[in-house]
Amino acid sequence: MVNQDMGQSAIKKFLEIENKMRQYLPNTRFLTEQEKQLFLSLLDQIKYDFLALNADLEVTATGEMKTKVKESLRIVNRKLNNIFDPSFKNFSADWALVVFNWNNQVGRRPDYLPLLQEIKRKTKTCPRQAQMLKDLSLVEQKLRALAQYRPPIFELSEHYLQLLKKELEKETRKEDK
Repeated sequence: MVNQDMGQSAIKKFLEIENKMRQYLPNTRFLTEQEKQLFLSLLDQIKYDFLALNADLEVTATGEMKTKVKESLRIVNRKLNNIFDPSFKNFSADWALVVFNWNNQVGRRPDYLPLLQEIKRKTKTCPRQAQMLKDLSLVEQKLRALAQYRPPIFELSEHYLQLLKKELEKETRKEDK
């Protein structure tokens, strides 16, 4: 596939983003070592693909590469549900942009688009909305914990109600006789 769209400015922009990612990935606490290695290996391949396209070489993606890219999108999308850190959101937005451009030029997988749109939506929330989502998540966790909590007074009340029920049944039997 010879490419007419990969100009010098697109390559320059990619290299800037790639540099930021290479600085971010080793130090992030939000990704496991295995996930970091996945992103770094994908960055290497995507960089190779973009440079090959820029040199008017034919580039095709393997099925394995497409699967790994989709898995990387799933990882980012899943983690954005619980991570509200601005640096992770910036990384996620940059990753979505890199994958979007790579997919347009090389991957050609329409099934990436819903994941890319979801990541874009999650990274575009304003700080106030992000804080509200975080607060909502904390409230939800506390409610789940509270739902499982049974104070001793509830057990006492249950016991008392059972005694009352038995007494009522005794009274009903006496009246029936």
